[in-house]
Amino acid sequence: CSSDLASGGGIRLAASGGVSAAGGALSLVSYAASISQNAGAGAIANPGGTIELTAAQAVTLAAGTQVSTATANGGGAIRIASGQGASGSVRLAEVLAGSGAVALIARGGSIEDADGATEGNTPDIVASSVLLQATEDVGGALGMGGVPSTDAARATNPLELQVATDRKS
Repeated sequence: CSSDLASGGGIRLAASGGVSAAGGALSLVSYAASISQNAGAGAIANPGGTIELTAAQAVTLAAGTQVSTATANGGGAIRIASGQGASGSVRLAEVLAGSGAVALIARGGSIEDADGATEGNTPDIVASSVLLQATEDVGGALGMGGVPSTDAARATNPLELQVATDRKS
């Protein structure tokens, strides 16, 4: 079972309720623009399944939003990838994969925490393993072109990770 949403333009999730699937694969793909989720738009959820968000430009998930495959006993993989070019950053609030893996790929910019400095120590990413790949910066201290950010909230708001450390000897 899979749920796909593809667009030649941008995808914007603005209303409450979010996007959900009941297992299988959930894919949101924007071939020519960005994917954005406004604050209060609910979660992008697929408990125990997989989620893939792929955009030709930026992926922007506003403060207070969530992408989740986590379940009480596990989770599924989450992959979020932005496109190349000046607007190819990934901004996220919460990505919760439980025992699944997370891959965040910013082909044209940075991977940044969208929650701001007010979130405390709540993990932005919870997973069994994490891949972070960016053209610019991971965590938000640098702006475009590798120049230090002048935005104090970005410069002092790192990504908080909770990654499984259960290793069998």
